[in-house]
Amino acid sequence: MNTRLLTPEDTRVLARPGEVGVAREWVVWPSNSTDSFDVRISSVELAAPGPFKTLSGFDRLLTVISGEGLVLSHGDAAPRARIRRLEAYPFPGEWPTTAELSKGVVTLFNVTTRRPQAEAQVETMRLGTRQVWEALDSPAAMIHCIGGSLAVRIADEDEDFRLESGESLWMQNIEGSRDIEFEGLSTDCEVLMVGIRLG
Repeated sequence: MNTRLLTPEDTRVLARPGEVGVAREWVVWPSNSTDSFDVRISSVELAAPGPFKTLSGFDRLLTVISGEGLVLSHGDAAPRARIRRLEAYPFPGEWPTTAELSKGVVTLFNVTTRRPQAEAQVETMRLGTRQVWEALDSPAAMIHCIGGSLAVRIADEDEDFRLESGESLWMQNIEGSRDIEFEGLSTDCEVLMVGIRLG
């Protein structure tokens, strides 16, 4: 298994012509790909309402990690969806999508996967100072510390990891199922975990 600790300084600012917000790319796979990617994990800060880019052949999975949430309108494709903080919301990239802010600036964690090459799932936890074990059974995964401080221990790995607010741990080439221990080191610790399966 390969692991990499990522800080906001490791991200790349993405151009978003015709879209609102500032996007930062955390991970893209294959590495160094642009529009030909199969997986992209990014965060987007939205300070104003506006449209999202249509992505034919992709699925999107959005989670509000800061702010009061937002409403997404999809035209005739689907009903309006209100997304609250720490709720994961999946939708096809083909849907026309416009964001309306509920109250003030929000930050989205955005996982985009190409069909059928990849699919993603997201889990969030308000961890506080608890210790929680989770089973990891996907070949690639990311753990993102939304707030507070977090210790991560992975079964059969020698190295433990400490993540501060805004930092991520990216894991690739995971063989079989692994147990992961999450230990919150502060009362405000919140965690987001992304599992990636490749087709």
